[in-house]
Amino acid sequence: MTYVPDACVYTIEQIEGSGTGRMVQNFRRWSGNMLRNGSRAIALGPFVAKPFI
Repeated sequence: MTYVPDACVYTIEQIEGSGTGRMVQNFRRWSGNMLRNGSRAIALGPFVAKPFI
């Protein structure tokens, strides 16, 4: 897990399908990213990763 200050990131992707299908795909992606990164932050411990990262 790395913090990059003042980074500007552009993502370009096209998801085909209905609005509901795109919403579900984005929600699954967001949930998976939060699950992976949350477990990494917890593994670092409270002294490395402060309560408000």
